[in-house]
Amino acid sequence: MRKTSWPDGELAEWASGEFPGAGRPTLLRDMDQSHRFVSFGAWQDLEQIEAFRRHAEFARHVARIQEVLDEFTPVTYEAVIEP
Repeated sequence: MRKTSWPDGELAEWASGEFPGAGRPTLLRDMDQSHRFVSFGAWQDLEQIEAFRRHAEFARHVARIQEVLDEFTPVTYEAVIEP
């Protein structure tokens, strides 16, 4: 990311409202490289994640974010150890 501020705070708000399975999203900023961000959330299931990524509104938000990004890569992780 080129900027030190996140360009679209509305994405997390929209996701939480539109997709109850999204849980509460978290945005992290690298303390050593303040232009790097990682966002994640505890989704209820894979189907919710896939529906979110297919939604036209997701594409709109991603397009807005990509205006200031060097790279945007959505990935899906699973917890292998939880507290």
